[in-house]
Amino acid sequence: MGFKSGSRKKKKVTLADIAEQVGVGTMTVSRALRTPEQVSEPLRCEIQRVALQMGYGVPSVSQSHPGQAMRVAAAISSQDYRAYAELFDLLQQTLEQQGIKLQLDISGSSWEDEEQQLAQLLPLSPDAVILMAGRHSGNTQAMLEQAQLPVLELLAEQPAPMGLNVGISFQQASYQLTRYLLEQGYRRVGFFALHQQSWLTQQQVIGWQRALLEQDYSPDTIIHLSQKMTYSAAAATLSEFLLRWPDMDALICSHNELAAAILFECQRRCIQIPGDLALAGFGDQDLAQTLHPGLTSMALPLAQLGVKAGQLLVKKLRGEELKESQLLLEPCLCKRQTTAARDHQGERGLFEKNDWF
Repeated sequence: MGFKSGSRKKKKVTLADIAEQVGVGTMTVSRALRTPEQVSEPLRCEIQRVALQMGYGVPSVSQSHPGQAMRVAAAISSQDYRAYAELFDLLQQTLEQQGIKLQLDISGSSWEDEEQQLAQLLPLSPDAVILMAGRHSGNTQAMLEQAQLPVLELLAEQPAPMGLNVGISFQQASYQLTRYLLEQGYRRVGFFALHQQSWLTQQQVIGWQRALLEQDYSPDTIIHLSQKMTYSAAAATLSEFLLRWPDMDALICSHNELAAAILFECQRRCIQIPGDLALAGFGDQDLAQTLHPGLTSMALPLAQLGVKAGQLLVKKLRGEELKESQLLLEPCLCKRQTTAARDHQGERGLFEKNDWF
């Protein structure tokens, strides 16, 4: 009996195939993949790149062993895990209630870090993979295509998801928050961003820019924190904002931790919130409510995202029919004291209080 051409198995990639592609010996490839410290970094990176691109060591979903509990592998950056821990806790609980184990691999936030995470996770034959929504490298997409696994992109809206997508539109949330500040009477709305390379931050910035441009305001009042997030580093950035834009009357922070640092620094300098500077952020509602004055914030439905993502993935793994592969939830604008309506009578620039510097 003959076989259809589409049913033929793909040739398994060998060390010799990788060696021929790179132009080195098979033993060198073996060392680079098994004992990488024995190979120079430039050559090791090139061998690993080619190996990933060719699909070496990446199993197909059909290779998973029947009778074992299903496992889901999640490649998460340490920054996202700290910021959205509630989401991952609820996701894990939802999966475990259905007998599915969640394996979290927490690393850096670059494309290369994500590739390395997948290179370590995929040979363990997971039944599905979870990534944070955003742009992914060609190597990452090639590995996932080779593995033929269900993929869930989490937290943010993904314009062209590789599989499932559960999140919110950070761009629309930022647009809504900026429009609210403009309606409150603020005219020079700045943006303080954490993680410039983050897809989520980039979407926030786009929403902020769009709202300002619609009202013919210039979206140039922005600073990215270039170092690791600490309260002292974030607080020190306030001086740069005030020196560069003394007429700034409102500031949106990409994370509530940044907003808290700015609030503490303003209180130390006797800058009145919101009298001199309005302040708003994204995320953790417990922190936003605890601060004084209360912080206006876009509340992210992290718990609901975790549960919905887990439920959608369970249905996918069970082979159930999905009515939709993308699920977007709505954030909630929580209006508090830090963005009270602006009274423009007798307003002045921030530089007129020299004791703030």
